[in-house]
Amino acid sequence: MRITKLAVLLNLLCLFFFITDVFAASQTFNAFFFKPATGRNPYTILHGTTTLHQWQFEVGDYFSYGYRPLEMKEGNRRLQGVIDHSLVSDFVAAVGFLDWLQFGLDFPTVIVNEFRPPLVSSTIPMKNKASLGDLRFELKFKVLDQCAFPVGLAFIPFMSLPTGKDEYYAGDPSITGGFKLAVDGRVIKRLGLTLNIGYQGGKSIAIQNIDYKHIFILGGGINAILPHGISIFGEADAEAAFSHFMSDRDMNPVELIAGVKWDIKDTGVRVSAAAGSCVICGVKGAYARSMLGVSYRWNPKKYQDKDKELEKPCERRFSKAMTAEEIYYLKMHCPPNPADYKQGVHDEACPKYYELSELAELIMRCPPRPEDFKLGIHDDACPKVYTLKEKYSPDEIWSIYTLMAAEYQTRCPSDPEEFNPLLHDQACPKYYDLKEISELSLKCPPDPAQFKQGIHDDACPKYYSLREQYPKEQWEMIVRLSKLDTDKDKINDYLDLCPRKAEDYNGFADDDGCPDLGVAAVSGGEIKTFKPVYFDFNKWDLKYDALQALDQVISLINETPWIRRVLVQGHADARGTEAANQKISMKRADTVIQYMLLHGIRSNVVLTPIGYGAQKPVSLGTTEEDYAKNRRVVFTIASHGYIPPKKAIIRPKAKIEKEPLEKKDQTKKAPKRWE
Repeated sequence: MRITKLAVLLNLLCLFFFITDVFAASQTFNAFFFKPATGRNPYTILHGTTTLHQWQFEVGDYFSYGYRPLEMKEGNRRLQGVIDHSLVSDFVAAVGFLDWLQFGLDFPTVIVNEFRPPLVSSTIPMKNKASLGDLRFELKFKVLDQCAFPVGLAFIPFMSLPTGKDEYYAGDPSITGGFKLAVDGRVIKRLGLTLNIGYQGGKSIAIQNIDYKHIFILGGGINAILPHGISIFGEADAEAAFSHFMSDRDMNPVELIAGVKWDIKDTGVRVSAAAGSCVICGVKGAYARSMLGVSYRWNPKKYQDKDKELEKPCERRFSKAMTAEEIYYLKMHCPPNPADYKQGVHDEACPKYYELSELAELIMRCPPRPEDFKLGIHDDACPKVYTLKEKYSPDEIWSIYTLMAAEYQTRCPSDPEEFNPLLHDQACPKYYDLKEISELSLKCPPDPAQFKQGIHDDACPKYYSLREQYPKEQWEMIVRLSKLDTDKDKINDYLDLCPRKAEDYNGFADDDGCPDLGVAAVSGGEIKTFKPVYFDFNKWDLKYDALQALDQVISLINETPWIRRVLVQGHADARGTEAANQKISMKRADTVIQYMLLHGIRSNVVLTPIGYGAQKPVSLGTTEEDYAKNRRVVFTIASHGYIPPKKAIIRPKAKIEKEPLEKKDQTKKAPKRWE
């Protein structure tokens, strides 16, 4: 049976609402106001709505000191102190059962409790009564995420067991429990507000002027996120007895606390420090409060990535421009056709992505200058390109050009010599022009009059010539983009799909700017795998390494909705006749396609086999190792619905000397090792 959020919520309500005690009133109670929130929270007592991810855990210890947290009063006059100094160690732990359901516990140990019973003479000296505190359990049920929705919402039921010494006011005399509702949201990108409201019930308390059973809980806070994992916060925490609601200061304590938290990079270690005082002291409110804590959260890369995914809607909400990483993420997750977009199902930023994507396409497909535009010949939407400055901010224009570069980096071969107008996007030549402008701009003086032969790059005249072909705003934008390399991996940000993570240069997809983890990647108009799909001499059956590589290709295609057509290109080495090599290369392409169709490739992906024979070698050597590198299959992403014929049209290339092909039966069917 599928567990839904609503079903869990109803069960929690049933479990935690009915816990108030019905026994006779008690003359003792838990005087310790500081009860740290468990799990991930930007505050101390106050709860945010963030939860740990499924099976992520956090443990920590918080030491809190309170000065005069409990004293007997008559009006505003102090009669005598009951607890003058307290030092409590709260061991806290939490674990995520689901991405939206977290369990936490707080196990307090009272180290210092300078105590004197309230009904004895004030001349009797106080004594330290160290003991355990009440063990507290709480669940946090995240209903709304603050980045995915205008505000975040969480339901937090809790229960405390009477494990503390109530005769020393270090615990309640019975089970207590209740709930909190937490609401939070971002005012600006790095500033958030939080509100808590709740209820706590337990045994009725009656001692002198203190008389309550039901407690109203209220809290509010503000937190600011600073660089380097540092955040600062301020919070107000209050309790009020329903029987004397806002009428008796002794039963309406309010404390103000301010502090700082430091998440040490991605280690999961967090250090916290805070201090404050009561503005309405009453019962439980300390005249001075201080806290110091350290915690550890299990934070491997998969949880770091989840945190970034959850933060992206907030980044986009308050950022004028999408980063290159956000653009690439949307490209991978938004339906290729805007008509297929469904609100509430797909990312809410997809419509903005479609808008920027359309303009990025128009920049490449429309004439560079307005005077060259011809209605009926060029796209009717081309005029949008010529008025970008009028309708879009500089940050948005920056995003459009970034998207344009990222888009064509995946569509066009890295080497312009490999461009084939029958296979690749027709706008690739313009992309190569703009890319060359960006590269040469770093080598050539901006003013042609400053160019000096023999000192500057010999290609600078071409740079100046290319600039004249495009309007100033276009090539100037490309030049500005070309100067940014955030991660210092020698790949400009506008060509870097991971501008904040350096490329590892391991020979696999080294031009996309992303570190590789041994999986497939889209680069230079191709789908590349860490281990290429190779074949033995004169064979087309799939080896074990090839099966692994094909599984990676299938997974990437299935997770990348914009890929609709893939050309599966088979190749052979230089030995044998042209006809025999073309035939075996086609068999290799057919075998790969059969495997992909039988192993879960998306049904709306068209796979087209092409046999190139030995006409496109990657190695021109004559050793067995060189020949082995040429017996391969390459995956090219086809653009604009073009499906080439099975016999590929090959541009003439230098003739390669061939050795005789071994006499083998080329008509033998490929073994179906995937069955």
